[in-house]
Amino acid sequence: MIDHIAHPSFDAAATHRFYSEVLGARLKAAFSGESPEWNARYLLAAYELEGAEIDLFTFEGIVRPQPDGLPRDIRHVGLAVPTERDLTRMHERLDDHAAAYWTETRDDGEHLYVTDPNGLIIELSIAPPPYADRSDAFDVVRAWIERTAPA
Repeated sequence: MIDHIAHPSFDAAATHRFYSEVLGARLKAAFSGESPEWNARYLLAAYELEGAEIDLFTFEGIVRPQPDGLPRDIRHVGLAVPTERDLTRMHERLDDHAAAYWTETRDDGEHLYVTDPNGLIIELSIAPPPYADRSDAFDVVRAWIERTAPA
């Protein structure tokens, strides 16, 4: 079980507004103090959304890194909502706040993606059934590794 997801925050006000107002997440906890590791004052704001805790850290002097060229949705946090109605409510919340998002429709239903002010992508979908155990999982990974191994 994952305890929490941690991500940097580059704008504490925009981050708080996004999570609390736009997504409707609950501010679960907040801490501020000196970080000897970062040599700066920091703020940790912990938001709870769909049973997951997302911890967002900001500190004095934090700088947003340059884009690395990876596809925009390769790094994301996938959250499951219980019902179709919950997903529709999230659509409505995003529309009410004029938040940019995109959707993908797959065999397992609709997936909604929204990017927070820090570049973290949140994926929301109806709770899918867990992956079935695949007897060939090891073979799939091994074949990929062998195919991409340097000669």
